[in-house]
Amino acid sequence: MPCFPSLRGHSRARPGMDRWNRRVLSLRTGGRVQSLAALRPIRVGKLIAVLRLRQRQAVSRQPAGDHRAALPEFEALAEAFARINGPTSEAARDCRAQAARCRGELGQVSEALAELQGVLEVERAVESDVSDAAVELRRGIGVLLIGRGNPREARACLEALYEDVVLVHGPHHDVAVEAAEVLAMLRQELDGG
Repeated sequence: MPCFPSLRGHSRARPGMDRWNRRVLSLRTGGRVQSLAALRPIRVGKLIAVLRLRQRQAVSRQPAGDHRAALPEFEALAEAFARINGPTSEAARDCRAQAARCRGELGQVSEALAELQGVLEVERAVESDVSDAAVELRRGIGVLLIGRGNPREARACLEALYEDVVLVHGPHHDVAVEAAEVLAMLRQELDGG
């Protein structure tokens, strides 16, 4: 049975129909462009607002250490934002990165590393190699490489990050200072002094 049996003809529309049914009727009877344009901002705007609230709630779980509960929420949010705004949208990228960070905290280092690298590829293509998000992703990848027991890869990753941040922001930038400290520790470990 059709969802809207009364929508077959315009003459069957009743004045008491709710706004949604009228818009659907308008779509079915020739008002396609105008009705769709009117419908999309209202529905999508409300949906995005709800998704942003869910994102804030998931973020608030992380400082409390509830990464197991935050992970599926970030994954679902990444999928939702990707469907609404596209897979390369900032919100989708951010939720994918947050999900990867949760995986890292849960000890799923290989999965977290692969996901962060995937998000970084998109970030580089959409923004740049030294956007704020890219810098955070690169730093996170370096830390995961250290945690995974790959100090040489971590050193290469963090050296490239350090050089880029110094080039763009100078040697006194917080990330440059932190990267220099970690690099000094890695050099001492790898070179023996």
